[in-house]
Amino acid sequence: MKQSTLHNRFKIIVIVFSLLLLCACSKTANQTSNQTEPTIKQVNFEQYFDGIHGSAVIYQPLNNNYQIYNQEPAMTQRSPCSTFKIVSSLIAFENKIIEPTNSMRKWSSEVFWNKAWNKNIEFKDAFQSSCVWYFRKIIDEIGKRKYKTH
Repeated sequence: MKQSTLHNRFKIIVIVFSLLLLCACSKTANQTSNQTEPTIKQVNFEQYFDGIHGSAVIYQPLNNNYQIYNQEPAMTQRSPCSTFKIVSSLIAFENKIIEPTNSMRKWSSEVFWNKAWNKNIEFKDAFQSSCVWYFRKIIDEIGKRKYKTH
C-alpha cells in the first residue's frame, strides 16, 4: 500500500475518533449542566492545620459534593499569588511547552524589581525566583482554551 494512502486512512481514523470523542464530551457536559446543586459538608481538619489559620475545600465530582473546613476564609476571594506557577508548570510539561532540556525563555529587557528576573531564564531558576514574566509567557504559550480545559 502506498504511503499516501496510509496517511489518508490515518487522517480519517483520527478525524472519526475526534468526532466520537467530541460527541461523548458534549453529552457529558450536557448531563453535568442538568445536575442539581452540589452538596456541602462541613468537616473538621483542624488536626492537620496545626494551629495555622486556613481552610480546605475538597470537591468530589462523582458525588457532586464539597467537603469544606473553615468555610469563611475558603469563600473569601484572594489572588492566587504564586500558586498558579504549579498548575501552569504541570500543564506546560504535560503539553511539552516546557521540556527539561528546552525551558529557556528570552527576557524582554523590561527591568523588574527582582534582579534575578532581569535575564533570559530557564524553568528551574524561574520557579525558584518566582519569576512572574516567565510564567505569564508560559501561560500565553499554553493558550486560554488549553488552560481552561485542565
